[in-house]
Parts: sequence; C-alpha cells; structure tokens
Amino acid sequence: MENVSTISEKPFWEHKNYSYADEWFLVGSNSQFFLILSAYLVFVLKVGPSLMKDRAPFKLTNILLAYNIVQVAVSAYIFKLAFGIIYNTITEEKCIYESDKLQYKYFYALHVYTLAKLSELLDTIFFVLRKKDRQVSFLHVYHHSAVFFYSWALMSYNRQAFLSVTVVGFLNSFVHLVMYSYYALSVFPSLEKFLWWKKYITKMQMIQFAMIIVYVIYENTMTPCKLPSTLFIHMLANVSLVFILFADFYRKTYKTSPNAKKK
Repeated sequence: MENVSTISEKPFWEHKNYSYADEWFLVGSNSQFFLILSAYLVFVLKVGPSLMKDRAPFKLTNILLAYNIVQVAVSAYIFKLAFGIIYNTITEEKCIYESDKLQYKYFYALHVYTLAKLSELLDTIFFVLRKKDRQVSFLHVYHHSAVFFYSWALMSYNRQAFLSVTVVGFLNSFVHLVMYSYYALSVFPSLEKFLWWKKYITKMQMIQFAMIIVYVIYENTMTPCKLPSTLFIHMLANVSLVFILFADFYRKTYKTSPNAKKK
C-alpha cells in the first residue's frame, strides 16, 4: 500500500496496483476502447445519418421500453453500490485507498459504471435510427463520449480509489434513474400530458454538476483524501464545461424559444 501522503503527488496514470481488475472487460485495453468509441462516433456523426437519409424513421417502441427499464435498474444498482461505499468510508473514517476492501468495492462499482456508460451510447444510436437529428447535438455526443472515456481511463490507469469519483457516480446514477424513468414513460403517447417535468431533469443535471464541483474542491482542499493534481484538474475542467453546456442548452430550450416553452 502506498503512503497516503504521496498519492496526490503522482500522476494518476502511474497508479498500477490491484491487478485483479486486469482481466475485466475493457480494463486496460486501449484497442477495445478506441475501437468502440471510434465506431460510435463514425456511426452517429456520419454513417447513420447517411443510411437514414432516405428512409423512414424506426419507431423501436418495444426496444426503447425494454432498454429504458434496464437502464433504470442499472442506475438503481449503481446508486446502491455508491451509497454503500460512501457509507463505509464515513463510518470507517478513512480514505478509500487506505482499505483494500473498500478499494475492491470501488473498482467493482466503477467497472459496472463503465459498462453502463458503454450501454448508454445506444441513446445516440436510437436517436439516429429514429431520425431525431436535433437530439444528436454536440452536448449529447461529447457528454456520452467523455463520461465513457473518463470512467474507462480511471478503471484502466488509475489504480487508486477516490471518494470524489464515487460521489460522481452516486449523483449521476440518481439523475439517470429519474431520466430513464422519464424516457420509459415517454414511449407511450398517452402519457405525454403527464410528462411536464422534463425540464426539471435538466435542472437536476445542472445541480448535480454544481454539487460535484463544490465537493471535489472541498475534498481536495479540506480533507486528507486528496485527488492527484492531474485528475483534480481534469475533473474540474470537464465537469465545469459540461455544466456550461447544459446551462446553455437549458437557456435555449426553455428560456429563449416560446415554441419550446409550449412544447
């Protein structure tokens, strides 16, 4: 076990302990990850729109319903895992990387979270097949790609566990639980009049990012469980960027356009 005081002084890619995760799917495999991400980007940005150009949009009703129900269940499971880690960290009064047991729980939860982010790439593919071109925005594609990348990179190259990352998964899984519940219900046109709360999901996402920023700064300045400086900067920069993009999306969608407000 590395001395806690040296953790934050090393670049996050230098932590290579806890090799039990090396055989897990995607972990440490650059070729698998970049092949999947490249195929995703090529399809949603080029191949998919080209294939659908002269075709009628697919409805995918049953597929979407099943997919969203599965995502609700997965989000609930990740929320449970993250809550357990946070609770154990508080009650044991130690950093996650000071306990082998907590580290294993962390890496297991992070692997489940990474696989969830992989499955969520289907969101964009379904948008393309349904010809919902407006939904395939820079914000949507960047957010899905970045979250998948960071979770994979943390799983593969940062073999130290941090509460900040767990808090991100905890908050994100709760928001996604609500979001995919909305998507599951929206499959049924008869329920549309009851789904007035869509814009509040975007508000929840912005609150989530603000809470993450505040917590990461707090943990890295007020507690001994500090993030490596490189990871700290990356996390703050990415979450801040996504917060700005979501705020801009909210302003354009719900504040600027009268038609959007009515919708």
